[in-house]
Amino acid sequence: MTFRFAAALPDPLFRDPYSWVITDQEGGLLGAAAAEDGQWRFPRDNLSAGPGEKFIAALTVYEDRRFFSHNGIDLPAIARAARDNLRRGQIVSGASTLPMQVIRLFRKNPRRTVGEKIKEMILAQYLTLREDKPGILELFADHAPFGGNVVGLEAAAWRYLGRSPEDLTWGEAALLAALPNSPGLIHPGRNREELRQKRDRLLNRLAAHGRLSPQELTLALGEPVPSEPLPLPQRAPHLLERFRSGNLGAGKSPGSPESGGIIRTTLRGDLQDQVNAAALRYGRGLLNQNIGNLGILVMETLTGRVLAYVGNIPEKAGPESYVDMVTAPRSTGSLLKPFLWTAMINAGELLPRQLVLDIPTRMGTYRPENAARFYQGAVPAEEALVQSLNVPAARMLRDFGVDRFYGFLKDLGMSTLTRPASDYGISLILGGAEGTLENLTALYAGLARLVLTAGGEGEPGPLAPRYLGETAPGGPPAALRTGGGGASGKGGESFLPGAAYLCLRALERVARPPDEQGWQDFLSSRPVSWKTGTSQGSRDGWTIGTTPGWTLGVWVGNADGAGNPAIQGSRTAAPLFFQVMALLQDREVFPQPPGMVSLEVCRKSGFLAGPDCPETETILYPGVSHPGIRCPYHRLVRLNPEETRQTHAGQGAVRPWFVLPPAAEWYYSRWNLDYRPLPPFEGEADPGSPPMEVAFPENGAEIYIPIEVDGRAGAAVFEVYHREAGRRLFWHLDENYLGSTREIHQMSLRPGRGDHLLTIIDDQGNVVRRSFSVLSG
Repeated sequence: MTFRFAAALPDPLFRDPYSWVITDQEGGLLGAAAAEDGQWRFPRDNLSAGPGEKFIAALTVYEDRRFFSHNGIDLPAIARAARDNLRRGQIVSGASTLPMQVIRLFRKNPRRTVGEKIKEMILAQYLTLREDKPGILELFADHAPFGGNVVGLEAAAWRYLGRSPEDLTWGEAALLAALPNSPGLIHPGRNREELRQKRDRLLNRLAAHGRLSPQELTLALGEPVPSEPLPLPQRAPHLLERFRSGNLGAGKSPGSPESGGIIRTTLRGDLQDQVNAAALRYGRGLLNQNIGNLGILVMETLTGRVLAYVGNIPEKAGPESYVDMVTAPRSTGSLLKPFLWTAMINAGELLPRQLVLDIPTRMGTYRPENAARFYQGAVPAEEALVQSLNVPAARMLRDFGVDRFYGFLKDLGMSTLTRPASDYGISLILGGAEGTLENLTALYAGLARLVLTAGGEGEPGPLAPRYLGETAPGGPPAALRTGGGGASGKGGESFLPGAAYLCLRALERVARPPDEQGWQDFLSSRPVSWKTGTSQGSRDGWTIGTTPGWTLGVWVGNADGAGNPAIQGSRTAAPLFFQVMALLQDREVFPQPPGMVSLEVCRKSGFLAGPDCPETETILYPGVSHPGIRCPYHRLVRLNPEETRQTHAGQGAVRPWFVLPPAAEWYYSRWNLDYRPLPPFEGEADPGSPPMEVAFPENGAEIYIPIEVDGRAGAAVFEVYHREAGRRLFWHLDENYLGSTREIHQMSLRPGRGDHLLTIIDDQGNVVRRSFSVLSG
């Protein structure tokens, strides 16, 4: 019969659903959700210290004084109970030991009968053989009722006292030890005086057993009895929901994924509280500007461990507050520009201070514009990155190739590119793609980590954000696995740490918000490689930055996608970014990776120095790249003595001259007053390089001219730049004369469908031609 009963004890003994519970890396409670049956039933963290000595002492004195000496049943207690019950003529004592109570909890509290008591005694002995004493105490502490819908010591300690069982005082331990005896009658919400009397009697018994000193007893008796259950901490509610819904892997204990679990996360409790407080303060100001949501993610750069996670404005009411902005796909704005810059450096197709054109540009029907709505003609590549200029970025992507950059981003681990590259086109670099705060922050950490591990120090770890204490399976994406001097991406390309290093150093120069101006003047300050982004229509404001220690991402906007002129990465996200960054202590700088080499470049153009460059300088560059573009803007010219006219061979002195293309020159000269345009030839046209340039259309372009709303054929504005002000240009389309322009050389044309030839002749006889095709008209 014993074996038949024993076989009825499953392993594990309890299969009740558990609450979902997340803790910080030290075991501090971050948040919890009720179990599927509506009970607050916390599973045990395998790393926790158990019920605690004070609770065990109080429980055994109150429920089972000989617990550590009997084998599941207490014969003297049974004899005493039988005597008392006979004297009273009713059951006043059951002599139930803690193992017997565990069995009763397992069997869901059947009706009390003599037969049931015998079964409990038999099964309790078997349980004692199977489990050691600490294990039985843990089973009771985890599954005993503590009043209302609170089950287990862990949940009771947090619900009634707001702390872990490990931190209980003697008064609190005695109070909780008395609750399971009559949870339906007494709980902290009512009958407080009766509960106090039970607690105080137990405290006096503990003192009589020598467990409390007189001073400890006095202090414990003076502790107040809690009034009502406390709300559980909600320090990372959106992260809790991700675990609860199964969107993140978890180290669960015990129970299946469907029945809840406890997860010890990588979050740092103190930092999480500080970031929550900063988000709450800043969020109140955003709400006053009709900006309703934000997200913050703090990662450890080298390991990818997430240290703080804020999915939305804390304590915000309304349905939008439930949206997790860490994982919500949003327009990336300008955040991908550093990766294009790095990719081109990595391929040897760009030098850091190489001039890139910043002029009005059309690419089919797409015309990118700078946020400031002006052009500088030509700017150094790193300055274009620092200023986040859209036109140079679009032209660079066209040169590098959309398909190629798309593959590069996928190799880096960008997981939100769900459409073909052709769907994004040039807009890929200007916010046409969607990204999540989580994924984009990880990408920036990946750039930094590539530099940090280039010297062979540190083990390569997962680049995807880590939320669990255990190392996640797998490794970093192929494009960022270091090995040999670089990381191997698809197609055998090598991603060099030096390219990432140059990018990060350039991003240190991004202008900070007003409150951060002059940061270099303070000894306590440190450089941060950071970038802002603003989506079309001012719907998303981003700031993401990285240091050797930390990588931080901030998003600000409206979850419903509503635009607001106040939403700008530099104005709304950046101030919060630096408030949080101030909480992170890191004065380190990125080390120069091995393998960098010196290159001699033209001081004026930033290209490899050519034979005609009068001034050069030396820069660092990744050693395996092979930049082959020499300065195209310096050339030797023959000039008359006054240097006002070019002369023909054999006449005048020869000197180098810095010459930009006419369109770039037109804008560049307005920003750089020391620029000297190339003097014209004496008396006739330039035989080698016409002083004018067609800005639109580009040679061989296919353009689309839409039909107007009223059904008439639309028009396209064709544009030409001339190096010399005041020249008159004569326009021809397919050999038909159209008219002339002076100073501003623009003409609105309506060419029909098919191939065309545009010819421009200036009043000096210089000629330029453009072939183009109209796809509709």
